[in-house]
Amino acid sequence: MVTENQSAGHSSAVPSTAAHVPASRSQPGNTFRARSATTVTRKRDEALPFVVTSSTKRGRYVSTDYFDPEISGDRGGYLSGLEALAVLLAYLEKDDSRARSIRAEAVLIEAGKKATGLGSESGRASFAVFSVVSQLLQFAARHADWRILLADRIAMQKSNLQSRDEMEMRHKREFVSRMRAAKAAKRSAALQSTVQTSEGAQQ
Repeated sequence: MVTENQSAGHSSAVPSTAAHVPASRSQPGNTFRARSATTVTRKRDEALPFVVTSSTKRGRYVSTDYFDPEISGDRGGYLSGLEALAVLLAYLEKDDSRARSIRAEAVLIEAGKKATGLGSESGRASFAVFSVVSQLLQFAARHADWRILLADRIAMQKSNLQSRDEMEMRHKREFVSRMRAAKAAKRSAALQSTVQTSEGAQQ
């Protein structure tokens, strides 16, 4: 892992390396937090440097920002976004494992949340990613055999939905069956109690 303080000469949209949260910033009434200020360390992933994981001084996980590229200069957001996408594509090119695909999904989702063409440089970095991704999709639409891939995914999703519906129906039937059995047992117990009471009274 690469820590923030190991990457000199760059600025990031997120506060750098170790952010010390003073007690005065704690919410009113939270005396425990006020007494124990928290030091957070941010580390960049070695394979995908724009993925930043935050943890406490003791190593407890806090959060992961899947798209926080380092931005050079005051107007380097768009360029940083293009460079980050190049790193992501090279990362995916190495193998087609599902784990890498899931990680790429997290990156794109995070970038999508931040994307803006007119806002911060961090937002422009995210915007740059989707500007090129749209071109890559256009290229794939014309040159890749995407119909087979999507047909397979659509069929899989339909099968999953059908299985889920069948499972829910089975659970409902089992629930109704248990309720009916419980009511029948209750009625039988009540009837048995009545019979025993009646016999006792006759004696």
